[in-house]
Amino acid sequence: MARVCSAGAVWCAWLLGCTIALTAVPAHADENAAREAFLEGARHYEAGEYERAADAFERSYVERPVAVVLFNLAQALRFAGRPGEALRTFRQYLSDEADPGAARRAAVLAAIAELETETGELRIAVEGGAAFRVEVDGRVLTRLDVTQPFPLGVGDHQVTVHAAASEPTTQSVHIVAGQTARMRVALAAAGPRVWVGTDPTGARVWVDGEERGRSPVEVELEAGAHDLEVTFPGRASIARSLDLEAGEQLRLELTLGPEERLRDQWWLWAAVGGVALGALAVILAVTLPPDDPAPLDGTLPTVQALHWGSF
Repeated sequence: MARVCSAGAVWCAWLLGCTIALTAVPAHADENAAREAFLEGARHYEAGEYERAADAFERSYVERPVAVVLFNLAQALRFAGRPGEALRTFRQYLSDEADPGAARRAAVLAAIAELETETGELRIAVEGGAAFRVEVDGRVLTRLDVTQPFPLGVGDHQVTVHAAASEPTTQSVHIVAGQTARMRVALAAAGPRVWVGTDPTGARVWVDGEERGRSPVEVELEAGAHDLEVTFPGRASIARSLDLEAGEQLRLELTLGPEERLRDQWWLWAAVGGVALGALAVILAVTLPPDDPAPLDGTLPTVQALHWGSF
């Protein structure tokens, strides 16, 4: 792995130590995944594919948070041109690693000193809420305490802040080496969201008379009153009146029972049939005198059949 070792003997020996540490762990599912991701990252690193190496090392750390993986992740981030994330990861490594050894600590401190000349800091102040995710130039920052300033590479960045029950906010920030930039975010409340799931799935979901999709579906609405209806062929429809507040998230699990068809209501048909047959008997009594010859085919026999329920 010549490219991995080109950064110096300390870096090379430490990468080898990481590989030994990860391949020596018991073969549990998460540890297997961590080892495979780490080896994938090492292959990408050797090929000079530092972005891919960083992604693989990050996955390895998520599966099994071993401090030594942070070292390799920081190196990949460094050569991928992401100095702020590299600096933060090197610092986390020194914090998490109980005893890196004097030579390794010195090497990491030297890398940190170099990266500090290439970075500034960003402090995010959120009014009316707390950020839970930060994206920089379209990339989500992981392992980040957004309540504290964090390093970013010098230059211009597009920063997006996500907060609960609010719309994402994006601003452009300019980072100067050794200085702290500030980003103030006034959160705009997001509209309420309603998730609708049904049994059976695929039901049509209507809100205020407008179809909004087929279940399962999530719809975003304005705060206030709404009429929701769910329909499915052959099933009884369900209607709900909703009164939603800004930022509210409502989840509905609905079961649509069989539709009660008119012909299934036997008691109604018995009543209607009795009235109809009674009226027909009166008409026949009036129109057919007692001494009249046998009726034509299709008259009286049909009426008798109706009376006996065989028609």
